[in-house]
Amino acid sequence: MQSLLKILLLPFTTIAAAMGWLGRASVATRIAWIVALFQFVVVALAVSVVLGAGDRAVLQSWWSPGKALALVLLLVLVPLLVYQAARLWLEHQGGRWPDIAAAWSAAVDELSRQQISLTDSPLFIVLGSDGGELERALFAEPPTPIVVQQSPPGGGPLHIFALRDAIFVCLSGAGQTALSAASVRVAMADGVQAWSEPLSGASPEAVADHSHSGVDQEADALAGAGQPAVRSPRPLRSAKERREATDRLESACDQLRQARIPWAAINGVVVLLPLQIDREADADAASLGQAVGEDLATITRVLGVRAPVTLVAGVLQDEPAIDELLSRLDAGNRSAACGQPFPPGLPPTPEHLHAVAFNASGLLNDRLAELLLDPRRISKQPANRHLLAMLGRLRLHISTQIDRVLQQAFSPDLHGGVDGRRGVLPLLAGCYVASISGNPSRRAYVRGLLDRVVQMQGELDWTDESLQAEAWAVRMSRVLFAAAGVMIVTLVAIVWWRVSR
Repeated sequence: MQSLLKILLLPFTTIAAAMGWLGRASVATRIAWIVALFQFVVVALAVSVVLGAGDRAVLQSWWSPGKALALVLLLVLVPLLVYQAARLWLEHQGGRWPDIAAAWSAAVDELSRQQISLTDSPLFIVLGSDGGELERALFAEPPTPIVVQQSPPGGGPLHIFALRDAIFVCLSGAGQTALSAASVRVAMADGVQAWSEPLSGASPEAVADHSHSGVDQEADALAGAGQPAVRSPRPLRSAKERREATDRLESACDQLRQARIPWAAINGVVVLLPLQIDREADADAASLGQAVGEDLATITRVLGVRAPVTLVAGVLQDEPAIDELLSRLDAGNRSAACGQPFPPGLPPTPEHLHAVAFNASGLLNDRLAELLLDPRRISKQPANRHLLAMLGRLRLHISTQIDRVLQQAFSPDLHGGVDGRRGVLPLLAGCYVASISGNPSRRAYVRGLLDRVVQMQGELDWTDESLQAEAWAVRMSRVLFAAAGVMIVTLVAIVWWRVSR
């Protein structure tokens, strides 16, 4: 009985399987199959007219081996040519930035070799990465096993890290955030070099005393004079650099959008903030925040979807007291996320952003205070001085820099709508601090952070422009299907009229 039921339902199951396969196929493949089906219907109706007429002369003029072969070749070649044309039209290959297209193609090929589809897993964009050690350190302890690591290998404008349940696309060579972050990292490296050269022959104790005395002097200067430390400003990004960086980001987003059709292009954005823990850097933070805001506006405009944005201040690996802190934490506390989550559905007002910024390191500040007040370790004065200096640097520098970045990145001036209409701010999912280091003993608060990012994958909101475009596409498809139906009915009527004469 079961076998008979399967035989009776075979036509319906076959049609359902074909429709399911067609829905999973690429847009170019679907266009080619629709053209092939239309050709088959037209040829079948034409053959029916010729056979139904019964006119031998017409049949002889239509039928010949050469014409039959040409007809079969056309039925096969036309869909193939349509597929190639649609694929080239949709992919926008190369363009001004062939390095992005080549890196994306190589990464997608690696995903295919690992039997990973871009449409089967949530996808996240990572802004502000360095394309090297920082990326590898970020995914060194993922919440689920990693399948593809930093593909394509070597330098490149983008790399893909694929976990078992998520895909991360790191854009180290596209967008203004990458440009601004690279500038900050160069300045930080120069500062470290200038800091270490005078102490190259000193003992470790002298280096520690010098670092803490520098922190104390800076804190005294801030408290006494009320003025931030004076730094030589770096040249601002030129308008040409900003346009090129935005154009490269648009190209990368377009590759993502085409590969993810018909699903949402992304499920979230992670922004790595290279803040400076040992000094105030308001100018750098403001420039970085503006770059982040413009990149978020570009991503929303090109992809047509607002995805939750998680900001990560990966600064703790540069903190001299991080080893002392991690030595007092168990494995669970080291891997948990450390920061302030934020409901994506809540508008990020300036007051909310200020609270998020100063609560991002709040959990860590509380933990440091508990360690400092631990009566069992109260006698360890050198270690406690290190932690106390770390607490001061977090409160003096990191919180204010995060606040400056958030206020700039989520400024309404950077997220205007189309044609002068009021725009919608990005979805803020939270702000966290972490120690993103290639050294496992100095890495902390990363595993839980990635897990929190993946959990927010469904908090999406389509933009008004994308909804309007979708509605227009639905209306046009209905009109075209109606026109095709009218044509088929007309052809069937003509065949019936010719046969019934």
